[in-house]
Amino acid sequence: MKHLIKLFYLTTFIVAFAMLMHAEVPLVDDLGPDTFGKTFVDATKENKPVMVLVHSNTCYSSRIYMRKVVNTPNIQKQLSSGFLCVKADVATREGKQFARRNGVFALPAIFFISSDKSIKYKGKLSLDSNILQNEMKSFTKCVNIKEQIELYKSTNNVSLKQAQIAIANYYSKHDQNKSHSDNPKLEVETYTMGLEWFADFEKAYMQSRAELTKNNKK
Repeated sequence: MKHLIKLFYLTTFIVAFAMLMHAEVPLVDDLGPDTFGKTFVDATKENKPVMVLVHSNTCYSSRIYMRKVVNTPNIQKQLSSGFLCVKADVATREGKQFARRNGVFALPAIFFISSDKSIKYKGKLSLDSNILQNEMKSFTKCVNIKEQIELYKSTNNVSLKQAQIAIANYYSKHDQNKSHSDNPKLEVETYTMGLEWFADFEKAYMQSRAELTKNNKK
């Protein structure tokens, strides 16, 4: 009987530990050149963007952000399915260099980077996990639209600007028919996050929405 009780507690502990480990996305500490490079090789293979958490193990705000935001179930689920994750500790040389290159003046800081490193977005810091979740969704959408633009460019043999305009016109017509929003600026920012790479897309989108609205009023 004693053996059965011990076996029960051991099994319970193993299951609980496994659930705990499964619940948290493994974030790589002590960012190094090999780690960072391998992460983006894996990101390209898996077609996923990368999330970098700049932090310090001695920083109270970093620990609170991890506990109250990054380790919440919704964020963990989204990270595990859609992102590769890296932690950059500013106590290390590589972490400090990453923070300096990206203008990090306060900890923690979150960055989203496309697998080809061509687009990068610095997240808004908040203890509201919904804000991080929405930014993750928007960045995923942003990367997908970039891929659509580049595919259109290559298959139609046009310039990047022409491809951005064509895809923007498609999305503007879709959104106009779907929502009739009075604030298309907010809609286009869910595709571009205000990133410079999408400047021609955003401009074309706004022009197209204005023309569509004008025509609908006639």
